[in-house]
Amino acid sequence: MAIDYAIVTIGGKQHRVSEGTELLVDRLEGDVGKTFSLRGAQLVVKKDGVITDPHLLAQVEIKASIVEHLKGDKIIVFKYKPKKGYKRKIGHRQKHTLLKVEKIAGPEGLGTAEEAEEVAEVSKVRELEEAES
Repeated sequence: MAIDYAIVTIGGKQHRVSEGTELLVDRLEGDVGKTFSLRGAQLVVKKDGVITDPHLLAQVEIKASIVEHLKGDKIIVFKYKPKKGYKRKIGHRQKHTLLKVEKIAGPEGLGTAEEAEEVAEVSKVRELEEAES
């Protein structure tokens, strides 16, 4: 199953990920070297098509590991009011985490776009049958 890339949400922001890429996100808790998995994706792109079915995307699993914790560049905020003697200089450095995407895995039906559509139809039929009973 050759997934070219996937769109996932990490920390409230969407990122394009593929296997082997490094990704800079807002600080995540965890030690360096820790491996974790993200469930679900907003979009999966393969060589033979795009998969957007929510039932299949919920089964996509992205395995990533924490490479290191970093701080961003310093941002200076300067407040000033003329003729009042009011000046404030404040600095801020955003904390980031560098992730490495190790693997993107999906369900069996994620093989081709046509297979994915068939699996999606079957899962919808099963849900309707369960709802009726």
